[in-house]
Amino acid sequence: MECDDPFTGIWTFDPERSRLSSPPPRAWTQQIAATPATIEVRETIVRADGSTTELSVSARFDGAAYAVAGSAAVDNIAYTRPQSSRIRGTGKKRGGVALSETATVSADGRTLPLDYVVQLEPEKTASGHAVFEKQFRCGA
Repeated sequence: MECDDPFTGIWTFDPERSRLSSPPPRAWTQQIAATPATIEVRETIVRADGSTTELSVSARFDGAAYAVAGSAAVDNIAYTRPQSSRIRGTGKKRGGVALSETATVSADGRTLPLDYVVQLEPEKTASGHAVFEKQFRCGA
């Protein structure tokens, strides 16, 4: 884990600053450990109905597909990192694209906006602009 990486830390969802096409979750936390070449994400989502999803992935920024554990939406995800402050991901379910996401750390390193589109069913998608606030940074 590289403590200087802007993505590394614990990030919590800020519902007041977010715009989602579906009901906002009660809680959404992402624990991210990143280097210039790799990323590990542990994500916990508590939905409005109280159900919880925990997912994890360990990947490289090489565009190859890596397995996602615990996700009903995607089987795997491929990441690229076009800039040190931006990550793009494409998730697939049964071979078809089911998720497109872009996360960009703010210049001050305190917020992480995540723009995403998820294909839930053939005719139904969910999208959003979810904003996360950094709660913990290693070494802090």
